[in-house]
Amino acid sequence: WMFKNDASQTTCVGHQLPDKSCKKWYRDFHDKPPPVYRYDAWFPFRTELFGTERVPIPATNIPIESFHFDDGGPNFWNKTCGPDRRWWEKGQKWLQVDMRERKCSHKYNAYPFVFKKANGIEQLRQGSVVIHEVDGVSLHT
Repeated sequence: WMFKNDASQTTCVGHQLPDKSCKKWYRDFHDKPPPVYRYDAWFPFRTELFGTERVPIPATNIPIESFHFDDGGPNFWNKTCGPDRRWWEKGQKWLQVDMRERKCSHKYNAYPFVFKKANGIEQLRQGSVVIHEVDGVSLHT
């Protein structure tokens, strides 16, 4: 992904081709525009070892920890497992996958999931054990 920066903020723009942009990706997968972050949350990049290579990562954890993936509605990603649509090669189109096929509450004890509480706090939990918690304060610009 490529980013657009100015003195105070940065946002993902992707490739300049219309079908490869961040705007299209966020619209297709999150139904909203790409987030805009404070410039100092992203730059200067840090590096982290990934396998045998050092890869660039944001200057802080703010971009990752402050992104609200969903509104907690019926298709909230912690309530469903697997894709909400699949490609139908013969018909050359996307088909919706029924929620009953994607239900994953039976996996809550085996794997960590993020839960959004009524007060805006987001918790990473496995079963009833809270692994990590982030308050609902937005750290976007």
